[in-house]
Amino acid sequence: MLSLDCYEKLRDGKYNAPQYKSFLVTIPLRRQGPWEVHKIEVELDLSNLRMMRDGRGCYPGTYTQLVHKTRGTVMSDTTAEADDAIPFVRQAKGRVLIHGLGLGAVLQAVLAKTEVAHVDVVEIDADIIALVGDHYNCERLTIHHGDALTYKWPRGTRWNIVWHDIWDNICTDNLPTMKRLRRMFARRCDVQMCWAEGWCRRSPCCNGTPCFSRSKHVIGEATGSKLKLRVVAGRK
Repeated sequence: MLSLDCYEKLRDGKYNAPQYKSFLVTIPLRRQGPWEVHKIEVELDLSNLRMMRDGRGCYPGTYTQLVHKTRGTVMSDTTAEADDAIPFVRQAKGRVLIHGLGLGAVLQAVLAKTEVAHVDVVEIDADIIALVGDHYNCERLTIHHGDALTYKWPRGTRWNIVWHDIWDNICTDNLPTMKRLRRMFARRCDVQMCWAEGWCRRSPCCNGTPCFSRSKHVIGEATGSKLKLRVVAGRK
């Protein structure tokens, strides 16, 4: 439950949440193919407070979104997205594998840790790699163009921890793919996690319709509330 003290700090812009800072990206506003990077502003209103109560709200502020021409928003660096990945980032060490580049918010947070020796990222979309990949120029990083489900790794390749995030929305339909990935990497890592897996398991059967979407205006669709977002910057 959101306390009155927390609400007042959020309202006055004084809420300090350092755990989110490493996820905030600084990618320039630009386009590549059907993809665009732009800024949004999240405001504190009643619907946002209701979603905070339910566990998927977002602190007010200016954030970055990765938007597809037809699929809508597939990634952002909001506090809601960061909350999903914080358990993974906290455990990240040694060699790390990330399935899905997106904006690179999770990648950025992982690379900020000195305990992480190397990060492999597998991204299926060449346009995303062209749009975002060069922003993360680091000798501890290798970005591979390929499908997480079919990419061929050399025999014996292992990671300390793996993060699977190849889905646009939270939906029960994601669970079979999560199960498949977990089986594929069960002997190749010590720990693996899937984006929003718990939310997928708690969501009702949606028959292809997302219970929660990363797209603006429908983040709170499952509870009948809508997060008030306003685009504040973007390429025309």
